Amino acid sequence: MTIHFAMNGGIGTDKELPENAIEISAEQYQAALVGIQSGKEVFLEGNSFILRDQAPSKEHAWENGEWVAPPEPEPPIPDPNSPYALYKSNFIERMTPEEAEKFEQELNASELAKLRLMYHAVEYFVSDDPLFAVLHWELTQAFGEDRADELLVRPE
Repeated sequence: MTIHFAMNGGIGTDKELPENAIEISAEQYQAALVGIQSGKEVFLEGNSFILRDQAPSKEHAWENGEWVAPPEPEPPIPDPNSPYALYKSNFIERMTPEEAEKFEQELNASELAKLRLMYHAVEYFVSDDPLFAVLHWELTQAFGEDRADELLVRPE
């Protein structure tokens, strides 16, 4: 006598019931076959089986009768000592109009031609560049160390 059975991932027929399988009726077997042909998969829940959509990804888990996406990974916490880039546009946006005016005057009056050239040539400043320290020093002279730190802080 042929036994119809379902097991995780599929259905089958045999003379004996395979391990980890449950016996199903011929009607259930036909319904499962139609479901499998339409892209469903067989999943055992206790002593019964269900046809479910295939997992959207390998990371999804089957919970309470539905596929659940994995939790979003926590973003890595940046090393506060690692170098960073600060776009000049962000730097300028942080300044008040008065600070921008004063900084431009200080920059143009600076004897450090290299600093002026760097400031006008780049799109962003890199915190581990030696001229970044010079820029910090110039800002400290103009606005004080706390404000210089605020203007050059790592972007979020």
